[in-house]
Amino acid sequence: MRHQRFFIPGILFLFIFAAFVFTSGQRPSYAFKMVCDFVEERYYLADENLTKWHDLCLEVGDALPLFISEDETVRALRQVLGILPVSHLDVYSPVEEKRAWQGIGEDTGLRAELVQDYFVVTQVLSESPNRDQIKKGDIVFKINGEYVTRANQVMFEAGEWAVLRLKSVVSKSDGFVQSDFDEFTVQAKKAEINVDASNKVYQYAPEVWVLQLGSFKAEWFKELNWKELVGQFIDKPQLVIDLRGNLGGDFAALLRALSPFYCQPTLIGYINAPRREVKEPMAFPDAVEAKKQFEVLEVARQVMLITYEGYGCFKGKLSVLVDENTGSSAEIFAQAMKEKGVRVWGERTKGEVVMSVWYDISYILGKGYSISVPEATYSTVRNNDLEAYGVIPDRELYYQLQYELHGKDSWIEALR
Repeated sequence: MRHQRFFIPGILFLFIFAAFVFTSGQRPSYAFKMVCDFVEERYYLADENLTKWHDLCLEVGDALPLFISEDETVRALRQVLGILPVSHLDVYSPVEEKRAWQGIGEDTGLRAELVQDYFVVTQVLSESPNRDQIKKGDIVFKINGEYVTRANQVMFEAGEWAVLRLKSVVSKSDGFVQSDFDEFTVQAKKAEINVDASNKVYQYAPEVWVLQLGSFKAEWFKELNWKELVGQFIDKPQLVIDLRGNLGGDFAALLRALSPFYCQPTLIGYINAPRREVKEPMAFPDAVEAKKQFEVLEVARQVMLITYEGYGCFKGKLSVLVDENTGSSAEIFAQAMKEKGVRVWGERTKGEVVMSVWYDISYILGKGYSISVPEATYSTVRNNDLEAYGVIPDRELYYQLQYELHGKDSWIEALR
C-alpha cells in the first residue's frame, strides 16, 4: 500500500510531462498555420490563387517535424510565402525589422560598385566607423586574404582589407597601371549605425546641385523639416534628385517630396485595395501620423495619391537617378517624374510596388518577429502597374572607372 501511494502521482507526473513535451513539439506547426491564416485574411486579393496557396501553406504546417527549430520554421515560412507572386510578403526577425524600419544595423558604412572588374567604394555613410581610413574611389580587392567577389562584402564584412588608392599625382582617365596606386591594409570595422543615406542637398559642381533622398521615412518628412530642405534647392538652376538605394517608405512623405516639382495638387496614381469596404475613392491625407493615414487606408478600396499645396515650386532643370536598389514608394516617385516628362536615368528599379502593412507577430513566433502583408496595389494615372516591372530609365547608365577612381560620381557626370 505504501508503494502504491507514490506510484499514482508518479504516473500522473509522467503523463503531464509527456503532454507538455508533445504540445511543445506541436507548437511550431500551430504557429506556422496561424501565419497561413493571418496572410489569407489580409492579403489584398481574395481569389482562387490565394485559396490554393492557403491550402498548401496549411499542408506544409501539418508536415513540419516535431521539435523543429525556430530558425527552420522561419525558413520554411519564407519559402511558402515566396510562392505567392508578390513583393513585400515576408517574415522579419527583430534585427531585420530594426534595419528596415529604424534604418539601424551592423554595417561598415561603406558602399561599393563593380566598375570594370574593380570593387570601387562609391559612398561613405556619415556614421561609418571606417570613414577616417577609407574614402570614395578606393578599391577594395581583398578581405581577410580572399579576393572580393560581391559588392555587399564591402558593406557587411569586417577584418583586414587590402585596398588600392589612386595616387594624388595621377590625373589620367584611362590606362591605369599598378604603379598608379598606393596599396595598403586597414582593419575595417562594423558598428551599429544608421544605414540609410541621409536626405540632403549639396553642390556637386558650380552649375549642378543634388537632392539626395535616401529614404521616404515619415520622420524625415515632418512638415517644417521638409520645407527647410526645400528652401535649400528651390531656386537652383539645375537639380539632380538621387534615389539610388532608396527603398521607399511612407506615402505622405512621397507626396510631400513630389509636391515642389508638381507645384499644384496633381493626381499621380491610385492605391487599390479590393477587400476594403468603402467604394468611393478617398484622397491620401497630408499627414505623416499613422493614425490619420489608416483612417483612409483601412477603409477605402481606392485611395488617390494627389500632391499637396504649400511646398514651393521648383522651376529649374531637373533630372532623376535610380538604380536596382530603388524600391517601393521611391519607384512611384520616379515613375511620376518620368510621366511628367522629367528625364530618369540609371538602372531598372526593383519592381516592388505594393502597399504592405507590418504586423507584430511575437505572440505567434516569439522574439519580436513581424510580418509584412501586401494589402493593396498601385497603379499610375496612365494605368501602369510597377510591381514586378519597375521603372525603366530613359537611359541606362554604367559606372565609369575614370571618374570613380578620382572620387567623382560618373552618373552625375553623365547628366551634366
